[in-house]
Amino acid sequence: QNGTNYRVRLVPRFSSTQIEFRIRVYETPALLSNPIVKRDCIGPNLVLNPGLDTLKNATCPTNFVTQPDPQLGPPRHDLLATAHWDMPTFATTDIFSTCGGVNATMNPVFNVCFGSQTPRSGNGFAGIFVHNLGQNYQEYLQGTLSEALIPGKTYKFSFNVSLADFSLMGIDRLGVYFSKSPVYEPSYGAITVRPQLESPAGQFFTDKQGWTTVSFLYTPTETVRHFVLGNFRHFTETNTLVALENGGRNAGGAFSVCSTQNIKPTVYYFIDDVS
Repeated sequence: QNGTNYRVRLVPRFSSTQIEFRIRVYETPALLSNPIVKRDCIGPNLVLNPGLDTLKNATCPTNFVTQPDPQLGPPRHDLLATAHWDMPTFATTDIFSTCGGVNATMNPVFNVCFGSQTPRSGNGFAGIFVHNLGQNYQEYLQGTLSEALIPGKTYKFSFNVSLADFSLMGIDRLGVYFSKSPVYEPSYGAITVRPQLESPAGQFFTDKQGWTTVSFLYTPTETVRHFVLGNFRHFTETNTLVALENGGRNAGGAFSVCSTQNIKPTVYYFIDDVS
């Protein structure tokens, strides 16, 4: 039970000496919120702009990210308003921030297209479509580390997700791909690289009210400094689970023209606090 003291007794099989001590158990999604864990044991967060709060040129995002008109130029990977993050494909990841006020299009506290969510920390977070039923369209988020990971050394990597209120479904098997240099592919569908880390099949992320921490231990075999987050499965290989509201009904589907009347079978996650 959380916060309870327990007495533990160890009885060696081939010795008469017994060891007895007490422990207190803490159940918390954030390891450093446990008072018995020292920050020195964890090390610094190597992810640049981990909460996606620092904006490029202090410019507040004003609308959903879209690729430029073909007549004005080719598709781009560097359209995100937040510093040190970009898109590995041409599928357009979104950045939400409270800097624009309550009536702004990209206000995360209440968003007319995707619903309501409070940043886990700071002022903003990202949003990505990870699955569109019957359509090969998936978005990703690419980040950078302040220093390269050392081969053979084990690191703890985590990020936090919240399913958008208007998503009809949730998925399992969210993954992370690490690389020496940034990944860029000229496509809008499932990315072709295979992730080194992936959450278990059957562990669906359907919480729309709070944030769920996705955490891994990773031991690189080569020097890496960049990573990609998202669903690395083709839409025909993606598992889904219906995600209901608290009242037992499904109010999803606001993607089309931002209207709840146009129900679309999409899965959209908010992402915050990557470490």
